[in-house]
Amino acid sequence: MYLTPMKDANNNLGNFDPTSPSGLVQQGQAGVSSIWKADSHDLEPRIGLAWDVRGNGRTVVRLGVGLIHETWSLETFEGQFGMQNDGSTAINAIPTAASISCEIPALVSSISCPSSGGGTNALGSATFAPNALCWDPSITSGPAFTGTACPGGQKTVFPGATGGPKCGDGVTVAAVTAPSPCDLMGVDQNLKLPYVVNYNLSVQHQIGSNLSVEVAYVGNHGYKLLNFADINQAPTGSAYCLNSPLTAAQLADTCGSGPAGARVPLACIATATCAGSGQAVQEARPYFSKFPYLGFINFVTNRSFSNYNSAQVSVTKRMSQGLSFTAGYTYAHGLDNGSLNRFGLNPENSNNLAGEYGSSDFDIRHRVTFTVTYNIPGKKGFGQMLEGWQINSIVNYATAQPWQTFDNSDNFSGTGEKADRWDIFGNPADFPSGKNSIPDCVVTAGLPAGTPFADGKVTCTVTSVYGGSPLSSAATSSAVAGCRAHAPSLATLTTGGCYVSSNGNSFIVPPALGTFGNMGRNIFRDSGYHNLDLSVFKNFHFTERFGAQLRWEVFNVFNIPIAT
Repeated sequence: MYLTPMKDANNNLGNFDPTSPSGLVQQGQAGVSSIWKADSHDLEPRIGLAWDVRGNGRTVVRLGVGLIHETWSLETFEGQFGMQNDGSTAINAIPTAASISCEIPALVSSISCPSSGGGTNALGSATFAPNALCWDPSITSGPAFTGTACPGGQKTVFPGATGGPKCGDGVTVAAVTAPSPCDLMGVDQNLKLPYVVNYNLSVQHQIGSNLSVEVAYVGNHGYKLLNFADINQAPTGSAYCLNSPLTAAQLADTCGSGPAGARVPLACIATATCAGSGQAVQEARPYFSKFPYLGFINFVTNRSFSNYNSAQVSVTKRMSQGLSFTAGYTYAHGLDNGSLNRFGLNPENSNNLAGEYGSSDFDIRHRVTFTVTYNIPGKKGFGQMLEGWQINSIVNYATAQPWQTFDNSDNFSGTGEKADRWDIFGNPADFPSGKNSIPDCVVTAGLPAGTPFADGKVTCTVTSVYGGSPLSSAATSSAVAGCRAHAPSLATLTTGGCYVSSNGNSFIVPPALGTFGNMGRNIFRDSGYHNLDLSVFKNFHFTERFGAQLRWEVFNVFNIPIAT
């Protein structure tokens, strides 16, 4: 198998290359015929064996092994909208035509910036504040008026670009602030086609003339699967100047004795009584000393992998005496460190992909399926109304699938990735999915800033589709005591609050400032899938060639909500 590397007819695809002068390269430049190299050695061997154990066709052993490559579409690299740090990065938005300006060289002489990206691609990702949007310039009052007039005579929804994209280090020197850094998506130049090795072993035995039983092991292993991670992730604690050692840029600006207007008050951030500094994060990035105008670099590599193992049993009865059915049961476990090529999430820590290894998004431990058809015995006559009736049913039962949670706003880790997971103490199963939320405890609204998380100053609420309901005073006091006992930091607990299981045995609390929590990926489970479909058919036969069938079908008979 051979998949030609993607190319654009107008050379508008780009990439991150740390060996280039600006870090930005574009298809069509010298030495860049495509943004990744061809992978031409992709064989797909397969083998299958079958053995009739006794030679009578009643007991058969089957074995199969095969290697299958995965292909991808252009959208995989142009539509990763689920990235928490920046959902707009893409290989067709590498701003090689951007003008670049930096202020950090005035503070750290060893750092320099080129004036441009060295290419012609003027497309980049951008973030707009709500007051920068102009939905309708004619609306200046009334219910539809947002309270903010369209700025500067703006006539379009988004502000018009002037001068093309701009990339900078965000540093302020002498009242001059450089543009914000540009975020990128990059691709490993040696990217390979992912592949999966499938294998199965089964024994099928016929019982009588119409019944068979099959027992099988089915598994697979995914190799070189696509992975998205930020290779420019700042160290933990960077937003609070807690990373060690501090970089030269941090010491000269946000975390040291630089201009007072740019400095973060260390006493303030060390106690989490004020927000961390995004500029301190930028100045701590591993590529800042070489490319200070680049922010997040969501890089595509082959570092993901997967495992799936299952035991499967099926019983099949062919139509006889008016009855046929198929029953199946699967016990399985799927594991990986990233389940989705597109619309997936960033890892919590891009420098520790092993921390993402856990149950796959689609992991279902137990699945039962049952389909049945029964032809009701009938009698001739009465216009065929007493014959030709058939009852059918499909039953599906699947245990819960995993889901994960992350904190995209507090930035307790200080990395700015918006993918932090908290600490959990107890059993994840104590936090089931359902129509009611997990009890959420926060410092009561309206109290003075800095009020500590303490009994009498906290409100715990359970939210449903019908609104919120506070816990009783006794339940709240118990929750507060449990959260305080397990929280590694009272400062982050005060800022973020905590979650308590309904039985009061398990707690989810924020990690200490500058750290990641102990919560793994996909440790929670939804409510599973249970469904019964039922149908009744009436068959009419007019001639040997012509007939009619009337159907009455009911799907989801018990009206169980199905989340999609």
